[in-house]
Amino acid sequence: WVNSRRLAFGGRGANPLASGGRGAKLVYERVPAHRVALQPTRHDGLVLADCLDIKDGPFRAYLAHELTKRADHRCASGLEEFRSHKRAVTREGQVRSGERHEKDDRHRVDDPRRWVLGWANERKIAALRDELAAMQADLAAVTTELTGLYTQRDSLQDRLQALARIEEYRSWADL
Repeated sequence: WVNSRRLAFGGRGANPLASGGRGAKLVYERVPAHRVALQPTRHDGLVLADCLDIKDGPFRAYLAHELTKRADHRCASGLEEFRSHKRAVTREGQVRSGERHEKDDRHRVDDPRRWVLGWANERKIAALRDELAAMQADLAAVTTELTGLYTQRDSLQDRLQALARIEEYRSWADL
């Protein structure tokens, strides 16, 4: 988010990205200095925006307003409730926005390594450290196995060379 007073700098700072071709993507949105507060829409149940706490700061009002617009999905406890609302989300990560339904199972929804929201990231860091330790252990095991395979290959090459030297002799007498 870019404060209205800093928007000119944001545009200048982003423009070189277009010509640089570094593979980066930047999306920014102008946040007006003053905004008329609207009454939040009343919902008959829990919506996604209600599940998020917004930290105090200069963008708090803006974020709260955007969440009421963009995260107004009903937190459905089951598929029946999910189907009965135009905008809904399930605990398992299925999202309905009108006629569009989306379920992305490329990653587990309960995997803290994928979590983005929040200001307490100890669980995410711990999960990433656990994953790193497991990967380092796997790497050590593969390295040990690879060293053994190299030793085995060298031994087989030595035997092959010895057999090739024996092949040079045409008779037992020459040997």
